[in-house]
Amino acid sequence: MQSGAASAPVQVLAVDPEREAQVFKAPRRMHEGTFDSTGITLGLKLAEQLGAGLGDRVVLTFQDLRGEIHSSLYQVSGIYDGISNLVEGIQVYVPLAELAPELLGTADSLRQPMVAHQIHFRVRNLDSLDQTVSELTAAVANPGSSVLRTWRAISPDLRYADEVLAQSLLLFMAVILFAMAFGILNTMLMAILERTRELGMLMAIGMTRRKVFRLVVLETLLLSFAGLPLGLLLGHLTIAVTSRTGISLAGVEKGMAELGLQSTIYPVPVPEYFLPVALLVAVLGLLSSLYPARKALKLNPIESMRVL
Repeated sequence: MQSGAASAPVQVLAVDPEREAQVFKAPRRMHEGTFDSTGITLGLKLAEQLGAGLGDRVVLTFQDLRGEIHSSLYQVSGIYDGISNLVEGIQVYVPLAELAPELLGTADSLRQPMVAHQIHFRVRNLDSLDQTVSELTAAVANPGSSVLRTWRAISPDLRYADEVLAQSLLLFMAVILFAMAFGILNTMLMAILERTRELGMLMAIGMTRRKVFRLVVLETLLLSFAGLPLGLLLGHLTIAVTSRTGISLAGVEKGMAELGLQSTIYPVPVPEYFLPVALLVAVLGLLSSLYPARKALKLNPIESMRVL
């Protein structure tokens, strides 16, 4: 692609603007102009590199199916702001109705129907990706006529970043649960210290050590289960709000853009995680109660009643 100031290699996508905007976000993230069938749409980084603005003219030079070189003049009708600098710097959109006749030729001149070299599928739920791939693979009449690749194969860097983020999430959850366990442990130890006289009195009037142990354990579990529903509710409401407003990471915007990630993230609530988290809280609450309960068993009834 050439402009009046510079030139750059590009990847041209001949698309139907209306249908493209229904599937992908890039056409809807317009920095200037509109994404329509009146001209070419450039990425923001490519427009800065070429020194081209809205309404300027650029020249596309390409080779058609017959091996002939074509040069076509297009007017810049829009500039989009993509989530990746790599995409912005190389990917341009041209209306299919304008580019296809020049690249493929008409049916009368080339005797060949219009074809597409890429078909993009977007799944709404990432968990259904493997099932969608299996269905598409089975639907291909001639398996050797096409290559089916997922986003993980197309972008290994993004796949690696996704795996790192998943591991970081697990580590973050482990730290939170570990801190929660110590919080419960500290609370119950303080409760036993403050109620040493009462526990000694109960043991003096005949309460067995087994019942004292059971008392401390049940109190710890009740404390854990009392806070669990409230914590899940507040967490769900927080995610529901931030999923609309977003969480800004403007401080690392440039680094995330190089990986093709947005600087504003939109968390999504995952109800499937609620039950495992609840079970982990219950298990950690039970384990955190063992040491305070064992501490209560060592109390001497006579000495405990003397504590003021």
